[in-house]
Amino acid sequence: MKKFFDKFSDNEGNEFFELNSFRDDIPVELLLKNKTKNETERRIIIIKKYLLPLLFILLTITLFWRVDFFSGTNKEKTETVNKFHRPDIVDRNGETIATNLPTWDLYVEPYNVVDAEKSAKMLVKVLPYLKYNDVLQKMKSPRKFLYIVRDITPAEQKKIILIGEPGFGFEQNEGRVHTQGSLFSHIIGTVDIDNNGVSGIEKYIDSKGLSKSTKPIQLSVDLYIQDAIHQNLSFAMKEYGAKSAAGIVMDVKTGEILGMVSLPDFKINEYKNTVLNTLYNNHITYDVYEMGSVMKIFNTALAIENNYPNDKFFNVLKPFKIGSHPVKDSHPKKALLNMAEGFIHSSNIVMANIAQDLGIEKQKEFFEKIKMFKKVNFELPERGEPLLPKVWDEFTSASIGYGYSISPTMLHIISAVNGIINDGMYIEPTIMKKDTNSVLKSYQVVSQKTSEAMRKLMRLVVTDGTGYMAKLKDIAVGGKTGTSYKNKNGKYDKNKIRTFFISIFPVDSPKYIMLVMLDEAVTKTGCNSSACTTVPVSTQIIKEIGSILNLDLTLKIKKN
Repeated sequence: MKKFFDKFSDNEGNEFFELNSFRDDIPVELLLKNKTKNETERRIIIIKKYLLPLLFILLTITLFWRVDFFSGTNKEKTETVNKFHRPDIVDRNGETIATNLPTWDLYVEPYNVVDAEKSAKMLVKVLPYLKYNDVLQKMKSPRKFLYIVRDITPAEQKKIILIGEPGFGFEQNEGRVHTQGSLFSHIIGTVDIDNNGVSGIEKYIDSKGLSKSTKPIQLSVDLYIQDAIHQNLSFAMKEYGAKSAAGIVMDVKTGEILGMVSLPDFKINEYKNTVLNTLYNNHITYDVYEMGSVMKIFNTALAIENNYPNDKFFNVLKPFKIGSHPVKDSHPKKALLNMAEGFIHSSNIVMANIAQDLGIEKQKEFFEKIKMFKKVNFELPERGEPLLPKVWDEFTSASIGYGYSISPTMLHIISAVNGIINDGMYIEPTIMKKDTNSVLKSYQVVSQKTSEAMRKLMRLVVTDGTGYMAKLKDIAVGGKTGTSYKNKNGKYDKNKIRTFFISIFPVDSPKYIMLVMLDEAVTKTGCNSSACTTVPVSTQIIKEIGSILNLDLTLKIKKN
């Protein structure tokens, strides 16, 4: 047995014991007994004078209450434990990503406090997020009992015990823990001090009456895919000096989300002590953006669906005017471009002309069909409402054709593009794992012929157009870049942009679709286009996902 105490004798021959040191391996129980000499003597006097006469009565009442009234059951204790129980959350492979662990609530009984100032100073050193004046105020309060902080760890509890303040006390609790740190923070969300879901899937669990479930809640996400996205986006933010970043991967055929990362993120155990701002929003499901040229996918798909002639050419060397509004191309490939070339080389002029030819009503009908007019039906409560134009006139229609005047979420975009490339079948996205018997909510948005044409065009963007940096040996990737100027106070700032890249793979028969965003990313050479930023990041993520899922990414699609 470990020797925690040393034996001493005084001049009168009385023996007593003291702790030999504040060792790290001293049990908490012994630390709790290690009070100062004065405090121990004071408590002995109180016990002798007041408590001992009442001890027999107290024990009798307790036994009578437990045995006679509740027939020996532990009802109160059981109810306390169940109050804080929540089901584990696991990924699609059963890996635990959120669970419950024992924690402690620290309280103070001011009438027992010995040295408020000294103890308050020592406490804020142990828990730096606490404020000295707030702690001191509670320790000097006329009230009998006050919580100082909830959900501290056993390690923190041990350090607080070493302060030796008799006014401090602890209540055992149960805290929610993200086992993977901040990796799934925006997906899992948060709980309050009573373990009620406040955001994310935690809130969804409560809304569906699953908070007391004994079965784990299984999500569609894959731990390893999530990590691949997180690591690459974190690197990109640092490498390119981006303010924020986001990436989402979806299973084309089921709508299951395999990975969804929004940066910056947060640690659940520090969430309540973090000053949050809009940077911590879920950039995929909540924030809305003008997506730039990614939106040209919809304009082109609508044109093909309506048999728009590909032998019609447009001059892209000079601005195209709609009323007093000029539309320009920043990087014209050649003088004349048809519809397919306009898509591949991301021509604003071609897309504006096509939108004008198709008309406002067809455009509106199509955007409503691909769910651009309302929140996406999805489990997470943090879902943004698209910003639609107040006036949908000829110029607005043209600007929508090349990526402005409408601001959906990234979840809107990936779901709608998935509908176009998935043989024209829109499937509602989900963060919950589907089984083989699950009924998918789906419907046709374009024909299979249009879908096949769009897949070919997205491959040509990668090989010949603005996404050329995503071209990889033997890897079948299709995609579309997007670059949008940020709007501030009604004006676009050409020095501040967001870049996007949406990719499908394998492109001949897509299994997965991914959308990546970087906010104000600039390379060391000064390039801030999507081809320089989101495309290489997406390429690396696709490589890693291919390895994780053992994908055959050999190109089989025909170019013509």
